[in-house]
Amino acid sequence: MASLVYLVIGIFDALAMLVLILKLYRIPIMRYGFKILVFAFFISIFSYFMRVVFGVAQFDLPLQYVLFVLFLRYSIQIKIHYSAFIAGTGITAYTSLQLVIYYIYTHIGMIDISVLYQNSGMAVLMIQLTSILTTYLISYILKLFNLGFSIVIMPPHEFSIREDYLSEENRQLLISVIVSIFTISLTVFLLYRAKALTLIIVAVASFCISYYFSYRRERWDDRKYIQEYIKKDKAE
Repeated sequence: MASLVYLVIGIFDALAMLVLILKLYRIPIMRYGFKILVFAFFISIFSYFMRVVFGVAQFDLPLQYVLFVLFLRYSIQIKIHYSAFIAGTGITAYTSLQLVIYYIYTHIGMIDISVLYQNSGMAVLMIQLTSILTTYLISYILKLFNLGFSIVIMPPHEFSIREDYLSEENRQLLISVIVSIFTISLTVFLLYRAKALTLIIVAVASFCISYYFSYRRERWDDRKYIQEYIKKDKAE
């Protein structure tokens, strides 16, 4: 029974992360509904084996990041650098939310700090359910008010066009990817040393960096579009 609960919650957990990733960047969800459900089911089973069967929970989140990137690249067909960027942004945002909820619950005495070392139980379930429901609410608000960033071209992307990864705008994305990878890796180190507050600061800072680069990229795209429109207007 405990395993079934873990798998079911794991599906909703993976869905929450993926929905947040897609809504942060205005990518439609229903169009890829079946693929998303299958992937969430796969991630839940993968996480169960990593944490419960093999007992290597420290590798779960970093490997999940890789799997999310591969899913976005090959199933949603988003270019690899965008996939790595938006996956990193979404996962660090979700991790930040979970840690803030954990910190609030421990601060008011509802759960004990030992929950950091647990894979199941009522305390873990409380954090997961609160995080999942909060994420769904945030994603709904993003959709309702048409919020989020539009820096990612609507998939499927054209992969025959060669990408200049050293361009100014792509360098910013790559910097954010590196920061996200560092944060996700550091999460494991700090989490198992009960450094929750430090981890919250690192995770939130990482998300803020990704948010900043998303904002800058969107502003850059807007300026580029306006300049091209002015040039076209003058030419006519």
